[in-house]
Amino acid sequence: MSLALLFTSVVFSVTGQLLLKYATTKTGELHLTKNTFNTLIKIFTNKFIILGLTSYVISAMLWLIVLSRLDLSFAYPLASSSYILIAITSKVFFKEKISKLRWLSIIIIMLGVVLLSNS
Repeated sequence: MSLALLFTSVVFSVTGQLLLKYATTKTGELHLTKNTFNTLIKIFTNKFIILGLTSYVISAMLWLIVLSRLDLSFAYPLASSSYILIAITSKVFFKEKISKLRWLSIIIIMLGVVLLSNS
C-alpha cells in the first residue's frame, strides 16, 4: 500500500509539472523583474497553473503519508521514477526532442532505482 501511495504521489507531481509547463507555453515567458504585479496576476489567474499547484499539494500530502511509513533512504530514490515519466510525457505532449545521452542518463538512474528497490 505504501508503494502505491508513493507512486500516486509521483503521478500527481508529474501531472503538476505537465500542467505548469502547458500553462507557461500558453502565457509566454514570465519575468519577476518586469511588471511583477502583472506577472503575478498572470500566474495566479491561469487555471492550468492553479491545477498544477493543486496537483503538487496533493502530491505533497501523499508524500507525507509515505514518509510516515517508509524509510526516506528507500522512498526518495523511488520518487526519481518521475524522471522517466517526465521524459516520456514531455516527448508525447510537448514534442520535446530528447537526446540519446539524456535517455541513457535516465535509464542509468532508473537502473539504480530498481537496484535500490530490491535492497
